[in-house]
Amino acid sequence: MPSVIEAPAPASASAPKTAATGSRPSPACLPAALLDPTTYDYAGAVLFNAHASAPWARFTIYLRREIAARLGLTQKAARAVLGVSFAKVAEYQKRGLVHFHTVIRLDGPHGSIQPPTASSTVAVLADAIRAAAARFRVTAVSDALGERELT
Repeated sequence: MPSVIEAPAPASASAPKTAATGSRPSPACLPAALLDPTTYDYAGAVLFNAHASAPWARFTIYLRREIAARLGLTQKAARAVLGVSFAKVAEYQKRGLVHFHTVIRLDGPHGSIQPPTASSTVAVLADAIRAAAARFRVTAVSDALGERELT
């Protein structure tokens, strides 16, 4: 975790105001790495935020594949016996990157009105989540920065 600057510096008149309070944030509240361009990857942060929907989309695809594989089913057969439901909230972290909170649930083939199959356990879901998260990669291409892999 980045260290926090201890000595507050005066907020400049040109510093942006926050929407919540209408005041300028104190540099003492920001991660030190965010203020130091030699340690914070500003270009990487911009590319990550601009492409944040792509990793989520790929994760959901890979998760369904991983669940099917762990149940010994084809993807089509898995869809016939269970559904995967998602709830997602995106928020910005102090360092400026998008961060996702998710709830993932296994249902029966017709949604939440039916339970999933008995073999669709929490352990299967947790293992599939870890495997799907490890699989996705998104490559962003920029004329100014070249090719960057975002994970």
